[in-house]
Amino acid sequence: MGTMVERSPGVWQLRAQLPYDPITGARRRHVETFHGSRKAAGQRLADIEAEIRRGARRRRDATLEVAIRDWREHADHAPGTAANYDRALATIPLKLRRTSISELDSRVLRTFVDRVVAEHGAHRGRLVHALLSGALRYAWEQEWIVANPMARVRVPRAPERPDTTPDAAAVVELLDLVRDDLELHAWLLCLVDLGARRSEVL
Repeated sequence: MGTMVERSPGVWQLRAQLPYDPITGARRRHVETFHGSRKAAGQRLADIEAEIRRGARRRRDATLEVAIRDWREHADHAPGTAANYDRALATIPLKLRRTSISELDSRVLRTFVDRVVAEHGAHRGRLVHALLSGALRYAWEQEWIVANPMARVRVPRAPERPDTTPDAAAVVELLDLVRDDLELHAWLLCLVDLGARRSEVL
């Protein structure tokens, strides 16, 4: 049960009981200074206690969907990354999303990722793997679960790209085509001679 003590007119010290320390067993409290009326202070204390109860339920009963949502809110991904994760999330069936993270194991997740690769390709499989790994690693860091089951699920191999390196004859033909454009010609010569990345030559 929380307590509130008025230290000076309109200044309250609020105390709320936190879960016991899991290592030492010591009692822990949330202590906060609040400025306002007695009624407002009482409401703030009630809000603190409600949040503590929600946190306890979340740690115990969090679903995969909750873990993904909280991780994404915490990580604040760039728009392009967020769009990729939206596509990955749409691939995860509702039943799996609503499964408690404490019930997930590596075997189930490995089978699911393999199925995504078979049905949607390696790129989508890699996105799903990244989404699940990030969310469950976050849940593990928050101590909602004792281990991250995705730690034992390998990232799907990226699809092999065909070799598009031009042969010597093609390079000579290309250089001949652009010989009147001095800057482009010089840039291509550097590419050919150095074998460096485009960004490095630029």
